[in-house]
Amino acid sequence: GGSLAGSTAEYLATPKHWGQAMKHPYKHEWLAGMYKHLEGCLGYGSYGLPSIPPPGVTVLPAVIALRNKMNELNQLEERKVRVCLNGSMQIQGLDYDESYAPTILETTIRIQICISLMLGLPNWHLDVSNAFQSTPAKPKEGKRLWMKCFPEYLMWLRDRHPELWSQVEEKAKSLPA
Repeated sequence: GGSLAGSTAEYLATPKHWGQAMKHPYKHEWLAGMYKHLEGCLGYGSYGLPSIPPPGVTVLPAVIALRNKMNELNQLEERKVRVCLNGSMQIQGLDYDESYAPTILETTIRIQICISLMLGLPNWHLDVSNAFQSTPAKPKEGKRLWMKCFPEYLMWLRDRHPELWSQVEEKAKSLPA
């Protein structure tokens, strides 16, 4: 959490969109949440370096979801930020064939339940961080979605990963004017 300067309602207010989060009194906490999410995505290889997409791929805008995660005492635990593709512009049969996307392997759930039973622990909630990213993908040749690059991604890349940022700058120099 952060310091409680200002009202509790203001502190716990969840912005409706990213622009509002950047005007929020605790915008540094929302930025920290965004950076944490992007680090996880980089670790799983979800995002690549910004580049010009090849012809024939679908470029979708990003949706930034914001949520205050509360602990069992109803106190702010963290500001969660997730960057997702806006899939409403996808066309079935062209961009995807099925709508089912497993987020966790069944074996993982069974092991978790067995361990809980053996230790006599109750199962109230199972939170799997970045589960969709760690699920093995079955990419089809030529069918790949691209996410339109958003400014915060570039800012994060420049500030936290200068070695990757220099690759982006080199690529940009080779583009026709």
